[in-house]
Amino acid sequence: MEREKLKTILLNHYSKDSVKSIFCGRMKPSIEKRIVLNNEFNIPILAWEDIKSYLSDNLSSIEDKNQLPKEN
Repeated sequence: MEREKLKTILLNHYSKDSVKSIFCGRMKPSIEKRIVLNNEFNIPILAWEDIKSYLSDNLSSIEDKNQLPKEN
């Protein structure tokens, strides 16, 4: 999932300041909210333990899929 898409989703549930706090790691969604986000948007519950790594890993896998194989 891309950062901007996640930001849009979070802004439907949290204030702008809270979303910033979530992205920098100062705040984490409650377990109840994590379950809702998992059910609605397929965001793993444990992703919130380190959201920066989740976004980074997820973005890397998307970029890998978008690269075309080199032709010989």
